[in-house]
Amino acid sequence: MISIVVPIYNAQKYLSDCLDTLVAQANYDIEILCVDDGSTDQTIDILSTYTEKYPFLRVVNQHNQGPSAARNLGIEEAKGEWIMFVDSDDWIDLDAFSHLQSYFNSFYHLIVFSYIREFRSQSLKKYVLGEEKETFDDRDEVYSLFVRLLAPIENGKIHPDKLDSLSTVWGKLYRTDVIKKNNIRFVPTQVTGTAEDLLFNVDYFMRMESAVYLPLTIYHYRKNSVESFTSLYKPDLFTKMQNLFGLIEQRISHFKNKEFNEALSYRKSLSLIGQGLNITFSDHSFLRKRTLISNILNSPLYVEPLRMLPLGVLAFHWKVFFWFAKRKCSTVVLLMLQAINKIIDR
Repeated sequence: MISIVVPIYNAQKYLSDCLDTLVAQANYDIEILCVDDGSTDQTIDILSTYTEKYPFLRVVNQHNQGPSAARNLGIEEAKGEWIMFVDSDDWIDLDAFSHLQSYFNSFYHLIVFSYIREFRSQSLKKYVLGEEKETFDDRDEVYSLFVRLLAPIENGKIHPDKLDSLSTVWGKLYRTDVIKKNNIRFVPTQVTGTAEDLLFNVDYFMRMESAVYLPLTIYHYRKNSVESFTSLYKPDLFTKMQNLFGLIEQRISHFKNKEFNEALSYRKSLSLIGQGLNITFSDHSFLRKRTLISNILNSPLYVEPLRMLPLGVLAFHWKVFFWFAKRKCSTVVLLMLQAINKIIDR
């Protein structure tokens, strides 16, 4: 059985689009666990309609505690051998499981597949690890995948645009017994910001023994949702990122692995993009934004990782961006971030 966990909060606008694609997988042994996080809109009515029609769809309720707690409750309730997480404003292909079924009884601990970014006016395929199938069958190969989780390194190049491609929990099938045996759970977003997926995967990747990557674009990630959690300014993001990196460092410290530490250093540097974009989302004046960028560039969290970041492994435009970041040119960095903001908002 596959347990599909859907954390839900005030999702009336897109919820039916999501659930219609999940119930379409009914030819397979599935359960759909809709965890309602205290919705106040018409979400409950929509869920009631689906539970009446589909006995394998179950609603679990909790008081508003955030997506991490909702997913954790879904884990507790899951009865399947596999767990799949789907966000309530996303969807999957109607025949998604037909592409995955040959792996349901495999020995792999993790199945990774690719996705399509759904913008307002276009759909763009995103291949998480390239366009070829990859298997990770022993500890060394799993460790190599763990390095790629921390930093998007491919063929000696670093790809900032792929920083979070592998770190999401959607787009994957996890072994339930690995999760429950090792008590792997989501840390609240109040601690780590929006990066709870990354920390969950760090905990899981450290304990899994094998994985397979399939270049199948069967998950649809909605990027044009007005209610998107990541489109809002978060004044405490810097503090939460410090918390996140501290927790990751604790987890990898006993490995004494140079590659892990180097990859984490790269990730810290690349996270400057998200930190800076967050500032551009605010309604602060330009001068205030520049001051905030300057504070970040001069913080201990970024000074050493930026110094160690090799510019030669970056594409030209990112090489320019990080050249100015290394030199703490806050005005130029802010202007470049504002340009990126306008591009991604199209």
